[in-house]
Amino acid sequence: MGTNWTLAGKEVPIIGSDSVRWTDLSVSSSSNITVDGDSTITDDRASFSVIGDPPTYLIWRIHKAQPQTLELLELTASKEFPRVGLRFTFPNALYPFAFICKNE
Repeated sequence: MGTNWTLAGKEVPIIGSDSVRWTDLSVSSSSNITVDGDSTITDDRASFSVIGDPPTYLIWRIHKAQPQTLELLELTASKEFPRVGLRFTFPNALYPFAFICKNE
């Protein structure tokens, strides 16, 4: 009973995700601030937020090869797999503690 479990995640492909057409959006910087130091992530990162009832799942992903880009997909049980996703590209690399939430 002394087993320690480490919480870890692994990205797995979603059937049909190869057919997603991405809408690319560039986000301009609102300031002249530059980030010092190494902000490169070493692994791919992803998470999700659940909004509403019935639930809508907003899934976000940051690839380690493109740390300044955030991909966003909306999944619901009542609709088919999305054919379009959003890809936001920022001027600087993102940090993986970002999250998506409903604007209230």
